[in-house]
Amino acid sequence: MEQNNNASGTGNARRLAAVLSADIVDYTELMRGDDVSTTQNGRRSRIEIIEPATTEFSGRLVKHTGDGFLAEFTSAADAVRCAIAIQSRQIEFNQALAENQKFFYRLGVNLGDILADAEDIYGDGVNIAARIRALAAANDVLLSAAVYDQVRSNSDFRLESFGDHQLKNIARPVSVWRVGRGEEQAPQVATPVLKDDRPSIAVLPFENMSGDSDQEYFADGISEDLITDLSKISGLHVIARNSVFTFKGRAVNVPDVARDLGVAWVMEGSVRKAGNRVRVTAQLIDGSTGGHLWAERYDRNLDDIFAVQDEITAEIVKALKVKLSQADQERVARRMRSDVETYDLYLKAREKLFSGAPEDVRESIPLLDQILEADPSFTPALAGRGMAMMALYTNQWTDDPDGALKEAVRCAEAAMAQDDQDPAALLSMGIICMLQCRYDEASQHGHKLLELLPNKTEGFVLLGNVALACGHPDEAIRQLEAGRNVDPLGADITLHILGQALYMAGDMNKAEETFKHRIEVNPHTDSSRLYLASIYGHQERFEEAREMWASIFSVNPDYSLKDRVAGWPFREDTFPRQIIAGLEKAGIDHQITFE
Repeated sequence: MEQNNNASGTGNARRLAAVLSADIVDYTELMRGDDVSTTQNGRRSRIEIIEPATTEFSGRLVKHTGDGFLAEFTSAADAVRCAIAIQSRQIEFNQALAENQKFFYRLGVNLGDILADAEDIYGDGVNIAARIRALAAANDVLLSAAVYDQVRSNSDFRLESFGDHQLKNIARPVSVWRVGRGEEQAPQVATPVLKDDRPSIAVLPFENMSGDSDQEYFADGISEDLITDLSKISGLHVIARNSVFTFKGRAVNVPDVARDLGVAWVMEGSVRKAGNRVRVTAQLIDGSTGGHLWAERYDRNLDDIFAVQDEITAEIVKALKVKLSQADQERVARRMRSDVETYDLYLKAREKLFSGAPEDVRESIPLLDQILEADPSFTPALAGRGMAMMALYTNQWTDDPDGALKEAVRCAEAAMAQDDQDPAALLSMGIICMLQCRYDEASQHGHKLLELLPNKTEGFVLLGNVALACGHPDEAIRQLEAGRNVDPLGADITLHILGQALYMAGDMNKAEETFKHRIEVNPHTDSSRLYLASIYGHQERFEEAREMWASIFSVNPDYSLKDRVAGWPFREDTFPRQIIAGLEKAGIDHQITFE
């Protein structure tokens, strides 16, 4: 690859630089729709736009990344000008493309220390640029506070606050700024076509107005429970939590959110909790115009919080003129009931459990135990404890994996015995059945989950995982894609299983792309790094394979491939052998044998 070396100093050195990180929005979907045209158009964009713009603004094009690129500049202003030029020229470039082939970059710019050589750049300066870029929408240019400080007085740039964001692996929150676009520049991105004509809605994370950041979990919990309640209604298309929570803490434009998520309606709200009083505000907004269809404020005692959620759900159904079937009514009537203290504690535990971080998962267990000590019949807490134990087992976050698995089984079975219609119990039992290779039972739990929660991803992901374990990658991909219809921005576990299915199906390039995306979403994953190392081995990219293998131990020093392979729930050993064969080709000492 030819690189432009206008930026000074390409030796192995530490220096201050402005870093521009960019990638193509919805690249996986574009490749799935027409990989030939997408590849050709991406190459043309690189030659006609990216490389000339980098040269024009005195930058160095460090590398291409398949669906994007990385560049460095000696001047923050030049980096921003380059990003704006790419933004503008890509709009013109798209005018010659068919509607389903148009694509846009999202761009992030940071100013910071980097380590550089002639082929790559490293360090927090690069990482922050990539994390900021991941926050951007189609054709957005986002800047870190360090860049903003350098260009804020420049009248060429119209800058808008994008809020403070806690970026992964970065200790302190980073203030982010957006480069404003004139109306004539705004990209016209077609709203994704839904698979049905049901009213579609996204519930954005409710804002915590309590004046206490420790109450963030409560506002998030209200949002998540409203998503769950609406997800029970078969006549609605509801976007899943993972996608809507990518907008948490961001100043959003509702029509942009509706466009990005492919919905007609967006609900926003806020929660203020003080002592035994709570104020909840909610508004239903037309995604195309930004106009309000319905809005209400609820000032109640805290122990009325369940009634408030019920009333909001009823108002949404009424406003969107959705007819509830008998099954819908029965599902909606089933909701978690408890005293407010137990509910509050459960929201804290649930937030930690599903954060995905080892320390948070461990901290969720004593909170769940506290609930169960007070109320052993609280099924969601019992199922949650089982999920926590499964996480410790599958991720090797415990010195006693066998004990963790045994406790996970006990909790799941006890939760099912208490309430075999509880979604959390069904999910935990379904995963246990998977781990124990009880595929038919796991599949039954997956179908039951979809029956209870037709708008949530858990059932699709469980069914996709079962299909993968049974050696049916095409069916796994079908289930996972169905799940992405309600979770378009994707949960990281969905990306991992999809990557596995693509690998099993023989599509190494798309599998590589998917695993890379998963690592970007969840940098702590060791499993996706293993699959990438294997893929690189099969592709004879041996140095990359060994580097990826080494990176596993940087994120999990206690990683044991032997323990992981022992826990893989595949019906046949064909796929595991293929994975290990990729490592062997790269000369990686894996110490795995098959009988």
